[in-house]
Amino acid sequence: MSERQVPAETFASGARLGAHRHREAYAALVVEGVYEETSLDGCFRCVPGTLVVHPAFHCHADRFGAEGGRVVNIPLPRDTADRLGYRVTDIADHEDLLEAFRSRPDRVIEAVMASGAVRVPAQPPVWVGGFLADIMDGLPADRAASRAGVTAEHAGRIVRHWYGSTPIKLRREGRIRTALAALREGAGIAEAAVLAGFSDQPHLTRVLREATGLTPRSLRAG
Repeated sequence: MSERQVPAETFASGARLGAHRHREAYAALVVEGVYEETSLDGCFRCVPGTLVVHPAFHCHADRFGAEGGRVVNIPLPRDTADRLGYRVTDIADHEDLLEAFRSRPDRVIEAVMASGAVRVPAQPPVWVGGFLADIMDGLPADRAASRAGVTAEHAGRIVRHWYGSTPIKLRREGRIRTALAALREGAGIAEAAVLAGFSDQPHLTRVLREATGLTPRSLRAG
């Protein structure tokens, strides 16, 4: 079997990638440099040997340090990535993982699933948890900030730093995730809209098309 080439992306010092999503599931393996990845899942510091599993359509942002970085993106089957969920682990010898991908791509799944303990994100100020819970429940940002004892401007600034997006966009992302999960589990489009908190089926269709480029029917079939 010929060896498979492993594509790597190189990022310049101080590079910033705003909130974005990849259509396919993949694992990002850091081989050089340091960066922070932020998403609805929190903030993670990624260093050489860090492996980040991204389910399909996962939305995240990245901030690279002074050294820039080099990252290898390893494709994963969508069902495997969905089962694993977004997770950040540290690989003892990441060269072994790259070699497995080059020679036996099927062994990468085993390596990912057997990788180190799942890391928890860095912890933001204590009040942020309650603030985001209120945002996800549909409370306006100014009222959620008032309940948290901070100004809406301060809350927005802190949330953008720790999660890579504004509070309202994070709420939208939470609803997108709920809808995608419901569709993958076989829910009807109207049912998924209700479960995810969208006003109706056309609202869900519009948001998912903007976020993924696909309709709920296509996502459900995939």
